[in-house]
Amino acid sequence: MTVRHDVSQMREVEEALRCSEAKYRRIFEKIQDIFFQTNDQGLIVEVSPSAERYGYTREELIGMPAARVYEDQSKRITLLQLLEDGDITDREVRLRARDGRVVDVSISAHMLRGPDGAPAGMEGCLRDISDRKRAEEELRIHRDRLEELVGERTAELTRANEELHREVSERRQAEEALRASEERFKLIATSTPDHVLVQDKDLRYTCVLNPQLGLTENDMIGRTDLDILTKEDAVTLTTIKKRVLETGNSEYVNVPVVSIDRGKEYFEGLYVPSHDSEGRVNGLLGYFRNVTERKQAEEALRESESRFRQVLDVSSDMIYKLDLESDTFDYISPSVLLLTGFTPEEFIAMGPRGLRRRIHPEGWPDFRRGSEEFVELGSHPGFEYRLQCKDGEYRWLSDNRSLVRGEDGRPLALVGTVRNVTERRQAEEQARQLHAEHVRANELRRMVRILEQMAATLGHELRNPLGVIGNSVYFLANQAQIDDPKAQKHVEIISHEVASARRVIDDILEFAHVPQLLPAATSINAVVDSALARSQIPANIRVIRGLAVDLPPPYLR
Repeated sequence: MTVRHDVSQMREVEEALRCSEAKYRRIFEKIQDIFFQTNDQGLIVEVSPSAERYGYTREELIGMPAARVYEDQSKRITLLQLLEDGDITDREVRLRARDGRVVDVSISAHMLRGPDGAPAGMEGCLRDISDRKRAEEELRIHRDRLEELVGERTAELTRANEELHREVSERRQAEEALRASEERFKLIATSTPDHVLVQDKDLRYTCVLNPQLGLTENDMIGRTDLDILTKEDAVTLTTIKKRVLETGNSEYVNVPVVSIDRGKEYFEGLYVPSHDSEGRVNGLLGYFRNVTERKQAEEALRESESRFRQVLDVSSDMIYKLDLESDTFDYISPSVLLLTGFTPEEFIAMGPRGLRRRIHPEGWPDFRRGSEEFVELGSHPGFEYRLQCKDGEYRWLSDNRSLVRGEDGRPLALVGTVRNVTERRQAEEQARQLHAEHVRANELRRMVRILEQMAATLGHELRNPLGVIGNSVYFLANQAQIDDPKAQKHVEIISHEVASARRVIDDILEFAHVPQLLPAATSINAVVDSALARSQIPANIRVIRGLAVDLPPPYLR
């Protein structure tokens, strides 16, 4: 009876245990959190099926090192160190899913220990907090954006407040400046030589400062131009003023006006529409300056330029102006056609670059060096170079130039004159050749004198021995008894050679002797004709000989 009771109780306990195990197994399999357990070697020995949501199977995880699923394996070591001091709760770590995704989880765990108290593993659960992390990130972004908006709004309010203070301050300053400006304007208006006027919509003068044309303020106030000016001038000005009133646009004016007693005077200035408080045009303001003196000076300058240009146009020298900044010719005088065969327009189009290409190659280095020195130093004695003209021939030109500088001392332009010096150069070349011939003639005369001296010495030194030899040969031939035919033959040969030597000496003395030149009368016309025949006269030069036929004959050597 007792045994049966104990067995019955054991069966009830086992049944309750099976029910409890099944209950917790269902909970274990259905739980969303991940339950895990590792041993003392860090291997996973138990894990709930909920781990499969990250791509792992339960069978795949069991036996796997737990560190492999951590994004940063050093974090697991940190967890183990924390477990040494007690349980951990809701510790955030990052794990890596099977497909490589990084998952934010919260871990709660405790250390498993063996009978001896030594660590035997870890046991705990993992909760996916990715949604919470995303919500926290979104919340942080919204919070940052809200703080940014609040900051922007605060900054806007601060700027608006500062702008308001600044506007108030500027308004006060503007009012002060306006009052000061009004005072200055009054002072300037009463002292300026310029003409200031105000007219209403009917073009009647309401304010006039510094009246012109011999008029007074009383002559103008309340009147129109038709009342105080000539009809022609009044119509011209009224047309312009009506256009300003109709369009509401300012208009620049530069017109002559006839004064009461001083004739025509010139004015330039501006008509500006004036507006009422509602922005409607209610009249105009005028600010003008009497530029009669300037106009007269400009007219005088134009006349002076006209006269100067006439002088340039008839000058035989070419006059030019070269702009250094643009490297172009601003002006070329008409004489360039006679000088080079190019028209002024062709020469300007050719420009300095084309001109430089026509410089003779032999003179180009000197021309370039002189030009650079001139621009750098501002002075140069002048240039002479050969330029290939339009017909292909080279002509010698003399270029004298001056440097034009700005107010800051910077070179702006070159102004120069160019003259044809080909004839002078040819004359210099002829003079040089004549000088060279003269030098050669003097040298020849010196050599002749030396030759005369040598011949005289040679004749003296050779004639004496030849005389002795000749006398000896004569003695042998006429006085001595020479029976040997060969000896007689040699005496004859010696006699013949002595005679030949004497003739050679006579020839040398005769060749070295320069006869004395005696003056002789000749015709001056014949001398001129001979000189012209030997001279190289250019084709464009015609020589006119006007010597009288009955001139007394000069004596020439």
